[in-house]
Amino acid sequence: MPSPRGESKTPDAHQVRQHLRKILASPPFRSGTRRSTARSKEFLQFVVEESLAGRDEKIKEYSVGTKVFKRPDFNPETDAIVRLEAGRLRTKLDAYYQSEGASDRIQITMPKG
Repeated sequence: MPSPRGESKTPDAHQVRQHLRKILASPPFRSGTRRSTARSKEFLQFVVEESLAGRDEKIKEYSVGTKVFKRPDFNPETDAIVRLEAGRLRTKLDAYYQSEGASDRIQITMPKG
């Protein structure tokens, strides 16, 4: 979820999308297998776009499983793909913000749950 860092002004959608493009082009989001990198990018884009559209409450494990990972019969009780990928995504975001994104004015986070 996008949030301002050290400021009270909330970034607008254009600023958030610019920041997202910067993150997606960064080393943490370019390393790894092509498939895992693509998954992380698509997952983050989905979450950011849903958040910008005011649909934070609709970002659920089931919707990510069906829309991002294209699993129409997704069952979160038996398939851990979303939880695993969310953990990987958090790790990549942490790596980005601990390196080249350390002074960025906007921070995109993936809260647990």
